[in-house]
Amino acid sequence: MRAREGVDAKELAAEILRSRYFCLSLAKRLRWSRRRCSRTMSRRGKLPPVEKRLPQNPRVMPLEQGKTQGQPWRHAAVARRAQPRHARCSRSTATRGWSSTRPTSRSFPTSSSRSKSIEGRSFTFKLRKGHRWSDGHPFTTEDFRYYWEDVANNKELSPSGPPRDLLVDGEPPRVEIINETTVRYTVAKPNPSFLPRLAGTSPLFIFRPAHYLKQFHKKYSAKVAKADADGTAKRKWSAVHNRVDNMYESDNPDLPSLQPWVNTTKPPADRFVAVRNPYFHRVDQSGRQLPYVDRFVLAIADSKLIAAKTGAGEADLQARDLQLQQLHLPQAEREEQQLPHAALARRARARTSRCSRT
Repeated sequence: MRAREGVDAKELAAEILRSRYFCLSLAKRLRWSRRRCSRTMSRRGKLPPVEKRLPQNPRVMPLEQGKTQGQPWRHAAVARRAQPRHARCSRSTATRGWSSTRPTSRSFPTSSSRSKSIEGRSFTFKLRKGHRWSDGHPFTTEDFRYYWEDVANNKELSPSGPPRDLLVDGEPPRVEIINETTVRYTVAKPNPSFLPRLAGTSPLFIFRPAHYLKQFHKKYSAKVAKADADGTAKRKWSAVHNRVDNMYESDNPDLPSLQPWVNTTKPPADRFVAVRNPYFHRVDQSGRQLPYVDRFVLAIADSKLIAAKTGAGEADLQARDLQLQQLHLPQAEREEQQLPHAALARRARARTSRCSRT
């Protein structure tokens, strides 16, 4: 997607990256791309235009020209991948989303547009206004408050207390909800591992979709509280809550997400399908909402068959359980994949041979 005539796309991208907020006047100068929505999301009703699904200041990813610009995959494409049976496939929506959208491991979490750290003791996060969960519900500091007060510090849901990564010498941080988009964590001593844990491949989730999980919490649901008090519940309410609240595993298709893809398949299954999050908060320099790929399909297979399936074209993106020597490629192509300079040397020798004959 290109900027309108008379407007330089690189200049606009630089302006976006410099500006503190994504100005509405700038948004009008970009023509946000509108892609076909996944069938799953379409069943829930007509989605609003993409400019209304993005936050006021979407994060602009500096993707390399020529590698991911233009048509990085096919528009409305499906990325297929094979997965060994012993792997926990549903969590791939989180790990694949991390590796596909973060240029470095130093990136701040998807939750914040900016964060400020004072000597590693005070961390202030400012959320993006208009940022939404995958179901369209606003993502606010209420999601941070719910996790801290009603999950991490609830003895029934978290018997051992808050995660160790949030503690310093056994002491928890002081969590302040400043307003709807600002939250602050303060500790007595520096906590240098806090931000890296938020941005890791197995991240520390310090927020939860409160609007969804409150229906399973006895503090907010009269039905759950009554069943717990009467002893008529089939399962303990805390077990049910913990079962549906698993953001890293992504094994609950109903759990709203902030990831680029959202799992739609409940395990166990032989095929997992993740669809693109229509409210994902990132765009490329040309204003196209990420991710490019509409669906991410994970097919379960025996690890011994993955190389054969990949060689047969049944996978578009494959790295796990795959080595180059396992693929049945022509010798020349294999050399070119392993040693690019070998192919160049072979071509140079051929040219030299032709020249000597002439």
